[in-house]
Amino acid sequence: FPEGILQTKDGYDGFQAYRTSKLCNIWFTYELQRRLEKESVKVNAVSPGFIPTTGLTRRSGWLGVFFLHYILDPWRYIGLGITRSPEEGAEVIVQASTSEIASKGGQYFHLPKGKDKIEPISSSKESMDKEKATKLWEISLETCKL
Repeated sequence: FPEGILQTKDGYDGFQAYRTSKLCNIWFTYELQRRLEKESVKVNAVSPGFIPTTGLTRRSGWLGVFFLHYILDPWRYIGLGITRSPEEGAEVIVQASTSEIASKGGQYFHLPKGKDKIEPISSSKESMDKEKATKLWEISLETCKL
């Protein structure tokens, strides 16, 4: 199981915690879909994109806030750059919940820049590790005392 999943206050690395949380979201989604395989419920993971206005900058310091909000983010208003609006991020979630392409379940989706339909993408090799996904599921149950 990856080091740092359950970090302590000593040696806490916010960037590592963020990356790990995204990996755990995908593991949890894939494991939930496996557990619901015989049900009519389908579960998908999404990448809403890089949305700096959603609180990402809360621990960035003034320089990080300035860079993200005033240097990087404005490019999206002219169709360039890597950032997304909250509405664009929400569109991925809505389509992954309602569109025919997502009806299979157990997939990972994103909305390509400049497009209006989601597309399935491959997640990392590590995110496909069924053993780690099951371990995360067990840790989640234990943590929630279920």
